[in-house]
Amino acid sequence: MGDTVSKTIINIAERETAALYKIYCTLMKMYPREDATKSMESDFFRSAKKMIKAKTLSLTTVYNKVFQEYNALTKQINDMERANSDVGEETYASQINLSLQMKLFEKAIEMKKIENQKAPKHPVENNLLEHGYFGAVTPTKATIKAKWKTGVIQQQRNGFRAIYYENDRGEFLTSYDTRVFIGLFRLWLDQGKPEIVSFEFSDLAKVLEMDSNGGDYIRIYESLLTISRTQITMMECYDPTNKISRRTIHHHPLNTLEFIARQGEEPGRERAAEITFHEILQANLLAGNYLLINMVLYNDLQKPISKTLYLTLMNAVHKGVRSFEVDRLCEHLNLQTTSNRTQTVTALVEAFQELKDISVLSSFETITGARRSLKFIEFEPSDWVIKQNQSQLSSMHESVSDSYGVQQLSFPMS
Repeated sequence: MGDTVSKTIINIAERETAALYKIYCTLMKMYPREDATKSMESDFFRSAKKMIKAKTLSLTTVYNKVFQEYNALTKQINDMERANSDVGEETYASQINLSLQMKLFEKAIEMKKIENQKAPKHPVENNLLEHGYFGAVTPTKATIKAKWKTGVIQQQRNGFRAIYYENDRGEFLTSYDTRVFIGLFRLWLDQGKPEIVSFEFSDLAKVLEMDSNGGDYIRIYESLLTISRTQITMMECYDPTNKISRRTIHHHPLNTLEFIARQGEEPGRERAAEITFHEILQANLLAGNYLLINMVLYNDLQKPISKTLYLTLMNAVHKGVRSFEVDRLCEHLNLQTTSNRTQTVTALVEAFQELKDISVLSSFETITGARRSLKFIEFEPSDWVIKQNQSQLSSMHESVSDSYGVQQLSFPMS
Protein backbone atom coordinates (compact mmCIF):
# COMPACT_ATOMS: atom_id res chain seq x y z
CA MET A 1 0.00 0.00 0.00
CA GLY A 2 1.40 3.37 -0.97
CA ASP A 3 2.22 6.00 1.66
CA THR A 4 -0.17 8.49 0.05
CA VAL A 5 -3.07 6.05 0.37
CA SER A 6 -2.16 5.33 4.01
CA LYS A 7 -1.97 9.00 4.90
CA THR A 8 -5.30 9.76 3.22
CA ILE A 9 -7.09 6.99 5.12
CA ILE A 10 -5.42 7.93 8.42
CA ASN A 11 -6.32 11.61 7.95
CA ILE A 12 -9.98 10.75 7.34
CA ALA A 13 -10.02 8.35 10.28
CA GLU A 14 -8.41 10.83 12.68
CA ARG A 15 -10.80 13.61 11.63
CA GLU A 16 -13.85 11.38 12.00
CA THR A 17 -12.62 9.88 15.28
CA ALA A 18 -12.28 13.37 16.76
CA ALA A 19 -15.95 14.00 15.98
CA LEU A 20 -16.95 10.58 17.30
CA TYR A 21 -15.02 11.21 20.53
CA LYS A 22 -17.09 14.33 21.23
CA ILE A 23 -20.31 12.36 20.71
CA TYR A 24 -18.97 9.57 22.92
CA CYS A 25 -18.10 11.95 25.77
CA THR A 26 -21.60 13.44 25.65
CA LEU A 27 -23.24 10.00 25.73
CA MET A 28 -20.99 8.84 28.59
CA LYS A 29 -22.68 11.42 30.81
CA MET A 30 -25.99 9.61 30.26
CA TYR A 31 -25.11 5.91 29.67
CA PRO A 32 -22.60 3.26 30.76
CA ARG A 33 -19.59 2.91 28.44
CA GLU A 34 -20.87 -0.14 26.54
CA ASP A 35 -24.33 1.38 26.01
CA ALA A 36 -22.79 4.64 24.84
CA THR A 37 -20.81 2.86 22.15
CA LYS A 38 -23.81 0.81 21.01
CA SER A 39 -25.95 3.93 20.64
CA MET A 40 -23.36 5.39 18.23
CA GLU A 41 -24.07 2.87 15.46
CA SER A 42 -25.50 5.49 13.08
CA ASP A 43 -22.57 7.81 13.80
CA PHE A 44 -20.03 5.09 12.94
CA PHE A 45 -21.98 4.31 9.77
CA ARG A 46 -22.00 7.95 8.67
CA SER A 47 -18.27 8.34 9.31
CA ALA A 48 -17.34 5.00 7.72
CA LYS A 49 -19.14 5.99 4.49
CA LYS A 50 -16.44 8.61 3.97
CA MET A 51 -13.89 5.79 3.57
CA ILE A 52 -16.00 3.63 1.25
CA LYS A 53 -13.80 4.48 -1.77
CA ALA A 54 -10.70 3.09 -0.04
CA LYS A 55 -9.67 -0.46 -0.87
CA THR A 56 -10.35 -3.22 1.65
CA LEU A 57 -6.67 -4.19 1.73
CA SER A 58 -5.70 -0.61 2.58
CA LEU A 59 -8.34 -0.34 5.29
CA THR A 60 -7.27 -3.67 6.78
CA THR A 61 -3.60 -2.68 6.79
CA VAL A 62 -4.26 0.58 8.64
CA TYR A 63 -6.72 -1.15 10.98
CA ASN A 64 -4.04 -3.67 11.96
CA LYS A 65 -1.66 -0.81 12.73
CA VAL A 66 -4.25 0.91 14.94
CA PHE A 67 -5.05 -2.42 16.62
CA GLN A 68 -1.38 -2.89 17.53
CA GLU A 69 -1.19 0.66 18.90
CA TYR A 70 -4.31 0.06 20.99
CA ASN A 71 -2.98 -3.20 22.42
CA ALA A 72 0.39 -1.62 23.27
CA LEU A 73 -1.27 1.35 24.99
CA THR A 74 -3.73 -0.87 26.86
CA LYS A 75 -0.85 -3.02 28.15
CA GLN A 76 0.96 0.14 29.24
CA ILE A 77 -2.15 1.38 31.10
CA ASN A 78 -2.67 -2.00 32.77
CA ASP A 79 0.95 -2.08 33.91
CA MET A 80 0.68 1.46 35.30
CA GLU A 81 -2.57 0.67 37.11
CA ARG A 82 -1.05 -2.46 38.71
CA ALA A 83 1.87 -0.34 39.85
CA ASN A 84 -0.55 2.28 41.24
CA SER A 85 0.99 4.87 38.91
CA ASP A 86 -0.95 7.92 37.78
CA VAL A 87 -2.16 7.12 34.25
CA GLY A 88 -3.51 10.54 33.42
CA GLU A 89 -6.64 11.64 31.56
CA GLU A 90 -4.79 12.19 28.27
CA THR A 91 -3.62 8.58 28.20
CA TYR A 92 -7.13 7.29 28.85
CA ALA A 93 -8.44 9.63 26.15
CA SER A 94 -5.87 8.25 23.70
CA GLN A 95 -7.03 4.73 24.50
CA ILE A 96 -10.66 5.66 23.88
CA ASN A 97 -9.73 7.39 20.61
CA LEU A 98 -7.90 4.31 19.37
CA SER A 99 -10.86 2.15 20.39
CA LEU A 100 -13.26 4.38 18.45
CA GLN A 101 -10.92 4.39 15.47
CA MET A 102 -10.82 0.58 15.48
CA LYS A 103 -14.62 0.42 15.48
CA LEU A 104 -14.68 2.96 12.65
CA PHE A 105 -12.39 0.79 10.52
CA GLU A 106 -14.37 -2.33 11.41
CA LYS A 107 -17.53 -0.63 10.18
CA ALA A 108 -15.83 0.55 6.97
CA ILE A 109 -14.50 -2.97 6.24
CA GLU A 110 -17.93 -4.44 6.97
CA MET A 111 -19.54 -1.99 4.53
CA LYS A 112 -16.97 -2.83 1.85
CA LYS A 113 -17.72 -6.54 2.33
CA ILE A 114 -21.44 -5.92 1.81
CA GLU A 115 -20.77 -3.89 -1.36
CA ASN A 116 -18.40 -6.54 -2.73
CA GLN A 117 -20.97 -9.28 -2.25
CA LYS A 118 -23.86 -7.55 -3.99
CA ALA A 119 -25.31 -9.14 -7.10
CA PRO A 120 -23.00 -8.66 -10.13
CA LYS A 121 -24.35 -6.40 -12.88
CA HIS A 122 -21.49 -5.93 -15.37
CA PRO A 123 -21.42 -8.36 -18.32
CA VAL A 124 -18.18 -9.70 -19.82
CA GLU A 125 -18.38 -11.64 -23.09
CA ASN A 126 -17.32 -15.24 -22.49
CA ASN A 127 -15.09 -15.72 -25.53
CA LEU A 128 -12.87 -12.83 -24.44
CA LEU A 129 -12.60 -14.35 -20.97
CA GLU A 130 -11.79 -17.81 -22.23
CA HIS A 131 -9.15 -16.62 -24.69
CA GLY A 132 -7.24 -14.48 -22.18
CA TYR A 133 -7.99 -11.22 -24.01
CA PHE A 134 -7.51 -9.27 -20.79
CA GLY A 135 -3.88 -9.65 -19.69
CA ALA A 136 -2.73 -9.13 -16.13
CA VAL A 137 0.73 -7.64 -16.70
CA THR A 138 1.84 -4.77 -18.91
CA PRO A 139 5.52 -4.73 -19.94
CA THR A 140 7.41 -1.47 -19.57
CA LYS A 141 7.56 0.89 -22.55
CA ALA A 142 11.28 0.15 -22.84
CA THR A 143 10.58 -3.59 -23.07
CA ILE A 144 7.86 -3.04 -25.66
CA LYS A 145 10.10 -0.78 -27.73
CA ALA A 146 12.96 -3.28 -27.63
CA LYS A 147 10.81 -6.31 -28.50
CA TRP A 148 8.45 -4.73 -31.03
CA LYS A 149 10.67 -2.24 -32.84
CA THR A 150 8.00 -1.27 -35.39
CA GLY A 151 5.72 -0.06 -32.60
CA VAL A 152 3.12 -2.71 -33.47
CA ILE A 153 2.65 -5.40 -30.83
CA GLN A 154 2.04 -8.84 -32.28
CA GLN A 155 1.72 -11.70 -29.82
CA GLN A 156 0.51 -15.29 -29.82
CA ARG A 157 -0.90 -16.31 -26.43
CA ASN A 158 -1.46 -19.98 -25.68
CA GLY A 159 -3.58 -19.96 -22.56
CA PHE A 160 -6.73 -22.03 -22.09
CA ARG A 161 -7.70 -21.07 -25.63
CA ALA A 162 -5.11 -19.63 -28.03
CA ILE A 163 -5.43 -16.03 -29.21
CA TYR A 164 -3.43 -13.83 -31.55
CA TYR A 165 -3.16 -10.26 -30.18
CA GLU A 166 -2.14 -7.17 -32.13
CA ASN A 167 -2.09 -3.49 -31.23
CA ASP A 168 -0.74 -0.88 -33.65
CA ARG A 169 -0.56 1.70 -30.88
CA GLY A 170 2.14 -0.29 -29.11
CA GLU A 171 -0.08 -0.91 -26.09
CA PHE A 172 -1.21 -3.88 -24.04
CA LEU A 173 -4.62 -3.68 -22.43
CA THR A 174 -4.20 -2.78 -18.75
CA SER A 175 -6.57 -3.53 -15.88
CA TYR A 176 -7.91 0.01 -16.42
CA ASP A 177 -8.65 -0.76 -20.09
CA THR A 178 -10.37 -3.96 -18.98
CA ARG A 179 -12.49 -1.89 -16.64
CA VAL A 180 -13.45 0.52 -19.44
CA PHE A 181 -14.31 -2.32 -21.84
CA ILE A 182 -16.53 -3.96 -19.22
CA GLY A 183 -18.14 -0.55 -18.70
CA LEU A 184 -19.02 -0.47 -22.40
CA PHE A 185 -20.70 -3.87 -22.04
CA ARG A 186 -22.69 -2.51 -19.10
CA LEU A 187 -23.81 0.55 -21.11
CA TRP A 188 -24.87 -1.79 -23.91
CA LEU A 189 -26.96 -3.80 -21.47
CA ASP A 190 -28.47 -0.72 -19.79
CA GLN A 191 -29.39 0.85 -23.13
CA GLY A 192 -31.35 -2.19 -24.26
CA LYS A 193 -28.65 -4.06 -26.24
CA PRO A 194 -28.44 -1.67 -29.23
CA GLU A 195 -26.15 -1.99 -32.23
CA ILE A 196 -24.70 1.49 -31.56
CA VAL A 197 -23.86 2.48 -27.99
CA SER A 198 -23.79 6.27 -27.47
CA PHE A 199 -22.59 7.74 -24.20
CA GLU A 200 -21.13 10.70 -22.35
CA PHE A 201 -17.91 9.98 -20.48
CA SER A 202 -19.81 10.82 -17.30
CA ASP A 203 -22.18 7.92 -18.09
CA LEU A 204 -19.24 5.55 -18.49
CA ALA A 205 -17.58 6.83 -15.32
CA LYS A 206 -20.80 6.17 -13.42
CA VAL A 207 -21.06 2.50 -14.45
CA LEU A 208 -17.35 2.12 -13.71
CA GLU A 209 -18.11 3.18 -10.11
CA MET A 210 -15.63 6.05 -10.31
CA ASP A 211 -15.74 9.75 -9.51
CA SER A 212 -16.03 11.76 -12.71
CA ASN A 213 -13.35 14.40 -13.19
CA GLY A 214 -11.09 15.77 -15.90
CA GLY A 215 -8.23 13.42 -15.13
CA ASP A 216 -10.44 10.35 -15.40
CA TYR A 217 -11.93 11.61 -18.66
CA ILE A 218 -8.46 11.89 -20.18
CA ARG A 219 -7.72 8.31 -19.13
CA ILE A 220 -11.06 7.13 -20.55
CA TYR A 221 -10.28 8.84 -23.87
CA GLU A 222 -6.86 7.19 -24.11
CA SER A 223 -8.26 3.82 -23.03
CA LEU A 224 -10.95 3.88 -25.72
CA LEU A 225 -8.25 4.58 -28.30
CA THR A 226 -6.14 1.66 -27.05
CA ILE A 227 -9.10 -0.74 -27.11
CA SER A 228 -10.16 0.39 -30.59
CA ARG A 229 -6.66 -0.18 -31.98
CA THR A 230 -6.53 -3.78 -30.74
CA GLN A 231 -7.07 -6.64 -33.19
CA ILE A 232 -7.40 -10.31 -32.32
CA THR A 233 -7.92 -13.76 -33.77
CA MET A 234 -9.62 -16.22 -31.42
CA MET A 235 -8.78 -19.82 -32.28
CA GLU A 236 -11.85 -21.42 -30.66
CA CYS A 237 -14.53 -18.77 -30.55
CA TYR A 238 -18.01 -20.02 -29.68
CA ASP A 239 -20.55 -19.36 -32.43
CA PRO A 240 -24.02 -19.08 -30.84
CA THR A 241 -25.74 -19.52 -34.20
CA ASN A 242 -24.29 -22.96 -34.96
CA LYS A 243 -23.30 -23.78 -31.35
CA ILE A 244 -19.77 -24.71 -32.38
CA SER A 245 -16.30 -23.31 -31.67
CA ARG A 246 -14.22 -22.08 -34.59
CA ARG A 247 -11.41 -19.73 -35.51
CA THR A 248 -12.41 -16.12 -36.09
CA ILE A 249 -11.18 -13.67 -38.67
CA HIS A 250 -8.63 -11.08 -37.60
CA HIS A 251 -10.88 -8.38 -36.19
CA HIS A 252 -11.25 -5.40 -33.89
CA PRO A 253 -13.48 -6.37 -30.93
CA LEU A 254 -14.44 -2.70 -30.79
CA ASN A 255 -15.50 -2.38 -34.42
CA THR A 256 -16.02 1.37 -34.54
CA LEU A 257 -15.24 4.30 -32.27
CA GLU A 258 -16.34 7.84 -32.99
CA PHE A 259 -15.67 10.69 -30.58
CA ILE A 260 -18.43 13.29 -30.52
CA ALA A 261 -17.38 16.93 -30.05
CA ARG A 262 -19.81 19.06 -28.12
CA GLN A 263 -19.82 22.84 -28.14
CA GLY A 264 -16.40 24.23 -27.29
CA GLU A 265 -14.58 20.88 -27.39
CA GLU A 266 -11.49 20.57 -29.56
CA PRO A 267 -10.24 17.35 -31.25
CA GLY A 268 -8.73 15.13 -28.58
CA ARG A 269 -10.79 16.76 -25.83
CA GLU A 270 -14.15 15.19 -26.66
CA ARG A 271 -16.14 13.82 -23.74
CA ALA A 272 -18.73 11.75 -25.59
CA ALA A 273 -18.50 8.85 -28.03
CA GLU A 274 -20.31 6.19 -30.03
CA ILE A 275 -19.08 2.62 -30.37
CA THR A 276 -20.12 -0.62 -32.00
CA PHE A 277 -18.90 -4.09 -31.12
CA HIS A 278 -17.70 -6.47 -33.80
CA GLU A 279 -20.45 -8.70 -35.21
CA ILE A 280 -18.95 -11.73 -33.43
CA LEU A 281 -19.10 -9.98 -30.07
CA GLN A 282 -22.55 -8.50 -30.70
CA ALA A 283 -23.98 -11.90 -31.67
CA ASN A 284 -22.60 -13.57 -28.54
CA LEU A 285 -23.82 -10.79 -26.30
CA LEU A 286 -27.31 -10.97 -27.80
CA ALA A 287 -27.24 -14.75 -27.32
CA GLY A 288 -26.52 -14.23 -23.61
CA ASN A 289 -23.02 -15.63 -23.87
CA TYR A 290 -21.62 -13.44 -21.13
CA LEU A 291 -20.79 -13.57 -17.44
CA LEU A 292 -21.79 -10.95 -14.89
CA ILE A 293 -19.11 -9.58 -12.55
CA ASN A 294 -19.11 -7.12 -9.66
CA MET A 295 -17.37 -3.89 -10.71
CA VAL A 296 -17.16 -2.64 -7.10
CA LEU A 297 -15.24 -5.78 -6.15
CA TYR A 298 -13.05 -5.52 -9.27
CA ASN A 299 -12.15 -1.94 -8.30
CA ASP A 300 -11.51 -2.99 -4.71
CA LEU A 301 -8.76 -5.43 -5.63
CA GLN A 302 -5.30 -3.96 -5.11
CA LYS A 303 -3.18 -5.75 -7.71
CA PRO A 304 -3.74 -5.88 -11.50
CA ILE A 305 -3.05 -9.64 -11.42
CA SER A 306 -5.77 -10.08 -8.79
CA LYS A 307 -8.26 -8.17 -10.96
CA THR A 308 -7.67 -10.33 -14.04
CA LEU A 309 -7.53 -13.51 -11.95
CA TYR A 310 -10.92 -12.55 -10.47
CA LEU A 311 -12.46 -12.53 -13.96
CA THR A 312 -10.84 -15.88 -14.78
CA LEU A 313 -11.93 -17.44 -11.51
CA MET A 314 -15.54 -16.31 -11.92
CA ASN A 315 -15.65 -17.94 -15.34
CA ALA A 316 -14.03 -21.10 -13.94
CA VAL A 317 -16.56 -21.26 -11.10
CA HIS A 318 -19.31 -20.87 -13.69
CA LYS A 319 -17.92 -23.96 -15.47
CA GLY A 320 -17.64 -25.95 -12.23
CA VAL A 321 -13.81 -25.94 -12.28
CA ARG A 322 -11.80 -25.95 -9.05
CA SER A 323 -8.23 -26.41 -10.29
CA PHE A 324 -5.75 -24.67 -12.58
CA GLU A 325 -2.54 -25.95 -14.14
CA VAL A 326 -0.12 -23.17 -13.17
CA ASP A 327 1.90 -22.67 -16.35
CA ARG A 328 -1.22 -22.65 -18.50
CA LEU A 329 -2.86 -20.16 -16.16
CA CYS A 330 0.22 -17.90 -16.31
CA GLU A 331 0.03 -17.92 -20.10
CA HIS A 332 -3.69 -17.22 -20.00
CA LEU A 333 -3.11 -14.19 -17.77
CA ASN A 334 -0.15 -13.14 -19.99
CA LEU A 335 2.23 -13.30 -17.04
CA GLN A 336 5.04 -14.71 -19.19
CA THR A 337 6.78 -11.33 -19.47
CA THR A 338 9.75 -12.46 -17.39
CA SER A 339 12.06 -15.45 -17.57
CA ASN A 340 11.99 -15.70 -13.78
CA ARG A 341 9.31 -18.36 -13.19
CA THR A 342 9.67 -18.18 -9.42
CA GLN A 343 8.87 -14.47 -9.45
CA THR A 344 5.89 -15.02 -11.74
CA VAL A 345 4.46 -17.86 -9.66
CA THR A 346 4.97 -15.90 -6.43
CA ALA A 347 2.96 -13.00 -7.86
CA LEU A 348 0.22 -15.42 -8.92
CA VAL A 349 -0.01 -17.01 -5.45
CA GLU A 350 -0.17 -13.52 -3.89
CA ALA A 351 -3.13 -12.76 -6.17
CA PHE A 352 -4.90 -15.91 -4.97
CA GLN A 353 -4.22 -14.80 -1.40
CA GLU A 354 -5.73 -11.37 -2.02
CA LEU A 355 -8.87 -12.99 -3.42
CA LYS A 356 -9.03 -15.17 -0.31
CA ASP A 357 -8.49 -12.14 1.96
CA ILE A 358 -11.38 -10.36 0.29
CA SER A 359 -13.58 -13.49 0.67
CA VAL A 360 -13.92 -14.38 -3.01
CA LEU A 361 -12.22 -17.68 -2.15
CA SER A 362 -12.75 -19.64 1.03
CA SER A 363 -9.47 -21.51 0.47
CA PHE A 364 -6.81 -22.47 -2.03
CA GLU A 365 -3.98 -25.01 -2.05
CA THR A 366 -0.75 -25.12 -4.04
CA ILE A 367 0.39 -28.50 -5.36
CA THR A 368 4.03 -29.07 -6.27
CA GLY A 369 5.61 -31.57 -8.65
CA ALA A 370 9.21 -32.55 -9.33
CA ARG A 371 11.86 -30.39 -7.65
CA ARG A 372 9.12 -28.70 -5.62
CA SER A 373 7.98 -26.80 -8.70
CA LEU A 374 4.42 -25.48 -8.39
CA LYS A 375 2.20 -27.40 -10.79
CA PHE A 376 -1.43 -26.89 -9.79
CA ILE A 377 -3.53 -24.56 -7.68
CA GLU A 378 -6.77 -25.95 -6.31
CA PHE A 379 -9.33 -23.52 -4.92
CA GLU A 380 -12.74 -23.35 -3.33
CA PRO A 381 -14.97 -20.30 -3.90
CA SER A 382 -16.82 -18.72 -1.01
CA ASP A 383 -20.43 -19.65 -0.36
CA TRP A 384 -21.71 -16.26 -1.57
CA VAL A 385 -19.78 -16.65 -4.86
CA ILE A 386 -21.32 -20.09 -5.37
CA LYS A 387 -24.82 -18.74 -4.68
CA GLN A 388 -24.33 -15.88 -7.15
CA ASN A 389 -23.10 -18.33 -9.77
CA GLN A 390 -26.10 -20.61 -9.24
CA SER A 391 -28.36 -17.59 -9.67
CA GLN A 392 -26.68 -16.74 -12.98
CA LEU A 393 -26.88 -20.33 -14.19
CA SER A 394 -30.61 -20.41 -13.59
CA SER A 395 -31.20 -17.26 -15.64
CA MET A 396 -28.72 -17.64 -18.52
CA HIS A 397 -28.77 -19.51 -21.79
CA GLU A 398 -27.05 -22.88 -22.16
CA SER A 399 -23.39 -22.45 -21.25
CA VAL A 400 -20.44 -23.00 -23.55
CA SER A 401 -18.81 -26.36 -22.83
CA ASP A 402 -16.07 -26.36 -20.21
CA SER A 403 -12.78 -24.86 -21.38
CA TYR A 404 -10.96 -24.89 -18.06
CA GLY A 405 -11.24 -28.47 -16.83
CA VAL A 406 -7.98 -30.06 -15.77
CA GLN A 407 -8.30 -32.65 -18.51
CA GLN A 408 -8.56 -29.86 -21.08
CA LEU A 409 -5.79 -27.62 -19.85
CA SER A 410 -3.33 -29.16 -22.28
CA PHE A 411 -5.61 -29.68 -25.27
CA PRO A 412 -3.86 -29.65 -28.68
CA MET A 413 -4.47 -26.66 -30.94
CA SER A 414 -5.30 -27.35 -34.57
